[in-house]
Amino acid sequence: LNDNFQVFFDGSASVQDFSLTVFNRWGQSVFESNDPDQGWDGTKNGKPQNLDTYLYLARFTVDGRDIEVEGQFALVR
Repeated sequence: LNDNFQVFFDGSASVQDFSLTVFNRWGQSVFESNDPDQGWDGTKNGKPQNLDTYLYLARFTVDGRDIEVEGQFALVR
């Protein structure tokens, strides 16, 4: 089971300036976090979101390198 969508890092990586944003298909932000240990549980303001495809954008610095990763995933229950 994958109850949360989040970015995973190698334990030896030094992660700084982290941000993760999840968007619905209309480009509205449904989740934002600056904590690399926090993931999205498929809700917004405590309300379950629609089963659908969501987009994500993660930005962070690892060992002095700026990284930006974007993609999509499907929310299923």
